[in-house]
Amino acid sequence: MSGAYPKGKRYPEIDAEDITSGILALARLSGLTKDQLAAAAGLLLTQMETAVCSETEAKSYVTREFFVPVTYGTLMGEDAAHPVAILTNANDKAFIAFGVPHDYTSMIAADVIVIPKDTLPAVDWSIYTKYGALAESYIIHEEVDMTTTYDVISNILFAVDIRGLLTSLLADDYVGVEFRIRTADHDVNVLGVRFKYS
Repeated sequence: MSGAYPKGKRYPEIDAEDITSGILALARLSGLTKDQLAAAAGLLLTQMETAVCSETEAKSYVTREFFVPVTYGTLMGEDAAHPVAILTNANDKAFIAFGVPHDYTSMIAADVIVIPKDTLPAVDWSIYTKYGALAESYIIHEEVDMTTTYDVISNILFAVDIRGLLTSLLADDYVGVEFRIRTADHDVNVLGVRFKYS
């Protein structure tokens, strides 16, 4: 009989009368009154609901992360085993495309990871983002930063924060990121995008 109704399924043919009969049968077998058994069952259900709610709430705070390698660049190559877009001249470009996961609710971090090839204050790089979802224009959202500069050290990995260029981001959006040198000799090799969310 224990295998008649597998766990995790709903059985509309089981009605309140069946449940009442079951409680009475269990009461007779356990030596408890039906009221005592019903009270115990109610307490168990309350504890189960609390556990499920706690698990759901905990999941909402879980941080997830992924990394997307550079997709395309003016010149593609490698830097010590890392596939990179090599940017050396003004207007050289790197492109990264990625999809926002379906379980996305909020952004924790979004960075273009680069390897600067010079030690310089105020390197001049521009970043553009264009994104949208299925059934929308793929560039319904367009954002750009052409003013921020960065202090970098040669061959030391550097994260360029692009959260400010994803202000309308939603789950299931498709994002294109363009990373561009604006000034010659601000050389950089682009690895890709690191994205953290909850």
